[in-house]
Amino acid sequence: MDQLQPGPDEASLHVGNRSPAAVDAGGIMALQSLAGAAQGCARASKAESTRRAYRHDWQDFASWCEGNDLQALPTTPATLCLYLSALAEAGRRVSTIERRLAAISQAHQAAGPIPSPTHDWQVRTVMGGIRRRFGTAPAQKAALETPLVGGSAGRAGGDECSVDRRWASGV
Repeated sequence: MDQLQPGPDEASLHVGNRSPAAVDAGGIMALQSLAGAAQGCARASKAESTRRAYRHDWQDFASWCEGNDLQALPTTPATLCLYLSALAEAGRRVSTIERRLAAISQAHQAAGPIPSPTHDWQVRTVMGGIRRRFGTAPAQKAALETPLVGGSAGRAGGDECSVDRRWASGV
């Protein structure tokens, strides 16, 4: 396998015995192929439906900002808090608001080296209040009913973890 080695002027790199021109042509093609593969992997990290939802969510936020004379990218924590509150007051579900927040975070990350306001303490505090005020309590699951437990459970010397065989086999 070829190893990268310093060239005669220490500034250029040669791969094995190939000339710098060969490295450039072959290396560029290999890097372009890898860039395409990386883009494919990045695209595969999110389902098409998620990407579509994020695009819609970002468009909604950008339109809201435009209608209120506010900047969408980069946005401020205060703007984001107002938007999240507007969604909650309009009756949007907490899960929808959280997805919108995720879309805004993704847009800021994709835009480059600008800070995303989604992790700001003000935004986290407002989201906590929205979850508390507008969220729903998790549904309580029903307890396991005793007829499903086999007759030998609890008997001395019996298999204390046995389950009624008829129930376990689906009969």
